[in-house]
Amino acid sequence: MIKIYDFPHGARGLRVAWLCEEMGLAHTFVPVSFPPDRSYRALNPFGTVPFLQDGHVSMSESVAMMFYIARNTDQPRPCRRWPTSASLKCPATAFAERIIRNIGAVIIGLTQA
Repeated sequence: MIKIYDFPHGARGLRVAWLCEEMGLAHTFVPVSFPPDRSYRALNPFGTVPFLQDGHVSMSESVAMMFYIARNTDQPRPCRRWPTSASLKCPATAFAERIIRNIGAVIIGLTQA
């Protein structure tokens, strides 16, 4: 099961959880205190949030998490059709990052309302 570590009102972890929900993937939210305690820093020495664990995979950076989830799930979803050629992958990645930034701004606004 995917574990998403984030602050209780963290917007960046929320967008990762949202993707899991949309894809029907089992995930759990693990709240992180501020400042992160020693047990969290033992797991993630940089102490950054959000942080994802999926089996033996651990990572930070929410956009990277979203790409990981979209590209590595066994779910038969349209996002599994990610381009493989460099000439298509670069523009597709840039476009996806623009969308993620725009959605992120909306989510941050919702979490602070």
